[in-house]
Amino acid sequence: MLDSLKNLSLDKVKNLSTEIIEQQKEKVDSVKTLSVDKIKQSSSNIQDAVADKIAQYMKDIKIITPIMNKMGYEINEVEIEVALIPKIIPHFNRHTIVKVEIQEKVLAYCKEKNLPTLILSALVEASKIQNKMNLGKLKFTELEMELGIIPSVKMKFTNS
Repeated sequence: MLDSLKNLSLDKVKNLSTEIIEQQKEKVDSVKTLSVDKIKQSSSNIQDAVADKIAQYMKDIKIITPIMNKMGYEINEVEIEVALIPKIIPHFNRHTIVKVEIQEKVLAYCKEKNLPTLILSALVEASKIQNKMNLGKLKFTELEMELGIIPSVKMKFTNS
């Protein structure tokens, strides 16, 4: 083997080295292309899933809007946050004070009928909290709900 290497000229060694390097570059480029294609496909799948989740939240809100009205609430605004983890942020006003017991009966009925209950449950809990609070001149004005992986509810009280 050493004898065969000794017989190679410097030009042949350079040419072989260049050829090997080019082959390796081609392999690396094909791996890069494959990886980029996989990332693009994954990104597309995630975007589709995000759009589907947002559409489902909006469908749920549409279905339960008349029920929310019977519970004393109405939607006055909806924000849509499009991101890797999407959020729907409906804002509610309380137009009528409805007894929590009645709200709970409505919620139970919705559960029986397999209607979306996440928002309704949050409204019932918010009503319970509002009924327990006495903040003097501060009156409940709005409820903001973030629907995402970790749902949250914000109650706003303003000086009347």
